[in-house]
Amino acid sequence: MVESESSIFESETLIESGKCYRIYRKNGSLSSHYEIFAPDGAVVWSETTDRPLSITMVTPDIADIHIGMGTGLALHRYYSIQRNQISETFSYVLASDREAVAYIHVPKENSFADRKVIVRNMFDKNTCYQEFSLDFSHVDTPVISAAFSEDGSSLMVTYLSGDEQEERTEILDLKSS
Repeated sequence: MVESESSIFESETLIESGKCYRIYRKNGSLSSHYEIFAPDGAVVWSETTDRPLSITMVTPDIADIHIGMGTGLALHRYYSIQRNQISETFSYVLASDREAVAYIHVPKENSFADRKVIVRNMFDKNTCYQEFSLDFSHVDTPVISAAFSEDGSSLMVTYLSGDEQEERTEILDLKSS
């Protein structure tokens, strides 16, 4: 195992590190390799990607692993230092705050007509899970902006609505869950 670790470090250059992560660039390549590690230093998640990669801290405890997929689409995975837990992968993420994530659920069939905004806990959908149906325009990315309120009790979403692609803003109440 020591040999494989040293060969990894010889072929990669550390380009960024933070409280619970390291990002390496593979020498002579556009590939990035990242590691997420627990407070004791143990690696809990590791992956290599040829896609644009960034890792930011949503809170001092939660890292957002963001992998760009092109044309505004990205995959997000979250790591909680306190829980020592990696979330499932989310796409079409609109906003995240504390342990809440808001994203557009796109069904496999009738994808433009049946999209919903889902707001849930990143790590446990049984803790918090709400669905909201909005009159999204039939465009790939109907949401212009989204943000949680300071206290996390609502989500403000500005989006394109209907065939006319009229800009609308709605405040979604999250307290009823």
